[in-house]
Amino acid sequence: MPKTSILVVEDEGIVAMNTKLALISMGFEVLPIAISGTSAIKIAGRLKPDLILMDIRLRGKMDGIETTIKLKEIMDIPVIYVTAHTDEQTVERANNTNPNGLLQKPVDDKTLKKAINKALGK
Repeated sequence: MPKTSILVVEDEGIVAMNTKLALISMGFEVLPIAISGTSAIKIAGRLKPDLILMDIRLRGKMDGIETTIKLKEIMDIPVIYVTAHTDEQTVERANNTNPNGLLQKPVDDKTLKKAINKALGK
């Protein structure tokens, strides 16, 4: 049975690497990390992940919320936001995209795995 593939969209290198290592230790396949909305759309379109972990603040013109809106127009992939930005306006914008979860950084491994399994219906 193939491993569940996850696309991490995170522009902070150390956070992305820590997330990647945590996911690998949980038994997931981690696709190449995207640091911008544009790269996330390209990677997701090419590699078709089973789930996306999306930071809200990203490099480039699109933030994670705009990126999620564009991704949902072209594919049906569960998205979990993982962000340090939980002000009311940001949370409302994020929730309007019907995400499969919204986690506040820093996220412990147990919480992350539980959110991923819930989003995947496990």
